[in-house]
Amino acid sequence: MVFYIAADKRVAAFFERAPELNAARAADYEAACRPGYPDAFAGLLDFTRRAAQTVPRVVMTVVEGALPAGDIERCRKLAASCGAQLRVRTYIE
Repeated sequence: MVFYIAADKRVAAFFERAPELNAARAADYEAACRPGYPDAFAGLLDFTRRAAQTVPRVVMTVVEGALPAGDIERCRKLAASCGAQLRVRTYIE
């Protein structure tokens, strides 16, 4: 994933891709996404919080059907706590 954030609040920011939340807990995130960085889940949340301070509309995504029951609502709350909206994507085989 590559993200670009404008350093100046007057300049619009561009995201190549929306941050993919894909889990409501760090252990689930690491199992599903297999990031190559330690504490990637915490880093994703920190990135989102900082982006929300500059970018007018930050959206995180999850894939419906790829999460355990109830986790989409947990992810929605987690995204909101970071200042982001949550977009639920449809799983396509």
